[in-house]
Amino acid sequence: MVREHGWKREAFGWLEGIVAIAIEQTDHERAIRLLGAIAALREATGFRASRPMLVAQRVRGATAARAVLGDAAFTAVRAEGRAMTLEQAIEYALASGRPSGTV
Repeated sequence: MVREHGWKREAFGWLEGIVAIAIEQTDHERAIRLLGAIAALREATGFRASRPMLVAQRVRGATAARAVLGDAAFTAVRAEGRAMTLEQAIEYALASGRPSGTV
């Protein structure tokens, strides 16, 4: 059990790094989809949010994404992320950023 949680914590950190890159590159859909996945997976595992600096960056990125995408698209993209398993989120993060039928 400890081993499983250990690699999951590492995966969350890695995914958050990918989110930071997506935010920096203004890849709004990718950032929001992954943020949705991270949020749902944190709820499921009980893992806490990361460092305050990263949380603040995610809030700024989400605010910018909502402004660009609009409320409906933002909500839809976030919901897609929330439906992902950890493995799917990792696969998506490693992909080009465009959703496929297998993600």
